[in-house]
Amino acid sequence: MKRSLFYFIVIYLASPFLSYSQDVSFTKEIKYIDPVDYVDDLFDISKHFDEKKIIAVGEATHGTSEFYRFKHRLFEFLVKNHGFRLFGIEAGFGEVYRINEYLSTGVGNPKELVSDIGFWTYSTEEVLDLVNWMRSHNEENPSDQINIYGFDFLPLEILKNVLTLLEDYEFEGAKYHKDLPDNFKKYYVVSKKEKKALRKTIANIGSEYRRFSRRNTIDSKDHYLILHHFNMLDQFFSMSNKKLSRGYYRDKKMAENIEWVMNHEDQNKMFIWAHNNHIHKKTYFLNYKSMGQHLKKNHGQGYYALGLTFNQGYFNAIDYETRKLKEFYIRDTLSSSLGSKLEVFPYNNVFIDLNRLEQKEKKNNYFDKKATTISIGALYNPRYNFNKSEGLSKRFDGVVHMKNTTSAVQIDERN
Repeated sequence: MKRSLFYFIVIYLASPFLSYSQDVSFTKEIKYIDPVDYVDDLFDISKHFDEKKIIAVGEATHGTSEFYRFKHRLFEFLVKNHGFRLFGIEAGFGEVYRINEYLSTGVGNPKELVSDIGFWTYSTEEVLDLVNWMRSHNEENPSDQINIYGFDFLPLEILKNVLTLLEDYEFEGAKYHKDLPDNFKKYYVVSKKEKKALRKTIANIGSEYRRFSRRNTIDSKDHYLILHHFNMLDQFFSMSNKKLSRGYYRDKKMAENIEWVMNHEDQNKMFIWAHNNHIHKKTYFLNYKSMGQHLKKNHGQGYYALGLTFNQGYFNAIDYETRKLKEFYIRDTLSSSLGSKLEVFPYNNVFIDLNRLEQKEKKNNYFDKKATTISIGALYNPRYNFNKSEGLSKRFDGVVHMKNTTSAVQIDERN
């Protein structure tokens, strides 16, 4: 009797994993990470992208080469096979605006533009390769252009850009305030009074421009672009005044900026590049919404969240103690980790259809409910555990999991 009970318990506990080893219908092998001519593996998963308006692809760290290269590969595939022409990245609007000008005109040095993107996370050779491919596409397809936008609101380049736009229309305030960007370089060390004065000055310029636009002929697309610059500057000031909810406010405004970009470019499809923590569909602590949840609310089934995860490898991050960029190595050894649960699959890189998995395992989805994944932002302290418990199908529609990864290559580090 005791032996029978023992075997029953073993089989019961192992049954979730046995079922996955027998049924791999919710997984597909990703054969290549880099853009290559072979695309059969992407065609195998492309049905999930049909009728999608926004495909948001995440990353478990901000410094992993394979994540960046796979995003390049996937976006290239979506351009060629699904009609995507709009690319959004979790970087400053002003910095990426200059890259977008380069894509359309060819004016500028792409290496310098990517190096000056505003975040170390994307000043990499992988992003440069993507930008070079985009430019090649636009040269070969002058009537079918790709556009790239940042949807974060770093203030300095936004202010520089809007003053340049205003000067093009001979707006006197632009010349009068041409030294204003220098004030942002010391924004975080000046008094609250000086910060308020800076915000008021910029708000007044915006009001002056609105009056100016009613008296003068402004191209409608330029007009709304100028207004959006002022809106993003206000987003920055508002976020600076928040404390506990600062990150959640940023997510909300990044979602709004994505919506603005789609309307501005009159595009109904957009590829999004951001961290897993931004693109996922689940509510944060205290009922705060992620960027992905805002987009999901607006687009319903038209929003697709694809998380990128890994089991072990190198990555770049800011060292918590030295506050300098450094290469780290991490290996996920937890038995609850997604990598451990995928050991039964013979793939180095695997796509998991979480929507199908949820349908098949509604009653006993141990794999989905208990699986943990590594989640590391821009700052890293190796003394702490960075495994996150995730109800995966509540956060993502799909996941691409990679067994081994390497760190992204910073500009000028490639041999």
